[in-house]
Amino acid sequence: MVDVRTSMEVSQGNIPGAQVIDLMDAQFSQKVEARDKDKPYVFYCRSGNRSAQACNYMAGQSFTKLYNLSGGIGNWPYETE
Repeated sequence: MVDVRTSMEVSQGNIPGAQVIDLMDAQFSQKVEARDKDKPYVFYCRSGNRSAQACNYMAGQSFTKLYNLSGGIGNWPYETE
């Protein structure tokens, strides 16, 4: 799982074990391009919009196993930390 929200949003609760890579961070592209393109990635944000943007960006960088948590963290079925 990859959380693309801001650090302030993450401090309000997150999915345990998720890695945080803020989509608004100037280093976002460098951080994701260094990842293994053959592994699956599930992205989430508050509503699903930024995570969809992250998926689209990575698809353009030849990543193929990308998933967006539709509706964002609010649709996660488990209690967050």
